[in-house]
Amino acid sequence: MMNRASGHVCALDLPSGVNADTGEVAQGAVKAEWTVTFHARKQGQDAPQAAAHCGEIEVADIGISAVLEK
Repeated sequence: MMNRASGHVCALDLPSGVNADTGEVAQGAVKAEWTVTFHARKQGQDAPQAAAHCGEIEVADIGISAVLEK
């Protein structure tokens, strides 16, 4: 339904149906114009098929320390 709706579509972290690790896109995955991803870009967002669904990507700092990443 979101892909057929009029207006702008923004995804939070990743569009539904896009795999964060592989970038694989499920049938019916949301096509966003803009994605606000949390903390850092996800590996899968750079895959061509995922990029087409993510649109413009903006990283939002949510306060996770680099020490906690490991």
